[in-house]
Amino acid sequence: MEKQTVNKEPKIKIYVVCHKPSYVPENPYLYPIQVGTALSKSPLAGMLHDNEGDNISDRNKSYCELTAQYWAWKNEDADYYGFFHYRRYFSFDPKLDRDDGWGNIAYDRISEAAIEEMKLYPEEMKSLITKYDMISVKGRKYPRIQEGGALLDVYHEYGTVPFQHREDLDIALQVMEEKYPEFKQIAREYMHSSVAHECNMFIMKKEIYHDYCAWLFDILFEAEKRIDTTWYSVEEYRIMGYLAERLCGIYYMYLKQKEGVRTFELPKTL
Repeated sequence: MEKQTVNKEPKIKIYVVCHKPSYVPENPYLYPIQVGTALSKSPLAGMLHDNEGDNISDRNKSYCELTAQYWAWKNEDADYYGFFHYRRYFSFDPKLDRDDGWGNIAYDRISEAAIEEMKLYPEEMKSLITKYDMISVKGRKYPRIQEGGALLDVYHEYGTVPFQHREDLDIALQVMEEKYPEFKQIAREYMHSSVAHECNMFIMKKEIYHDYCAWLFDILFEAEKRIDTTWYSVEEYRIMGYLAERLCGIYYMYLKQKEGVRTFELPKTL
């Protein structure tokens, strides 16, 4: 008698990062998580908390949503790991194109109409997620303007606001090249491109997610030792979150060119 093959239901966990009470639609794949719980007066009800188990919750002021990513890496088991923000989601309709000029599809709130337009339904989500090894946020093309004598690219965009310093990015890239020289060429290509993959939003298959986290936090923990944040303001001190956005884009481009890895992009909402 032949054995029947049982199709295992994929375990998909998309963590919706929150730092205050937030509405998260009822969905078996969406897991609201409070970040910086260790620094909070009290945990938010009805959410996961990033201060349990192996965690860096107390570093949330610098690491932002990465404290949730670290927590999931160290404490959760899933076939696919994803990260949204309390006000940013993927649209699971790749054809939805209503860019507000900043790479977003804007909604006043997450209404039933918005959920329908985004196809934020389990079957649609599962069907798309399981086709790929990594889904990235759709690339945002920077305006082609002059900045310091150079066309605005991913590298020069960092530091165009007063709370980011390009020398910090230089340190992170230097650490990456020292530790992972195989990323040097793709990092330089990405830094000099005009299309950025932002917000630390993605969905990754388990093996890729674990490899990514080992790579990312190895770089950031070393960069943190070399960057002097003594006099940084609250906004400047969010540095590790800012740097991770650029590193995440590099990692996505690295995977995109890797043979046998299936990648895709989805628009993000706001």
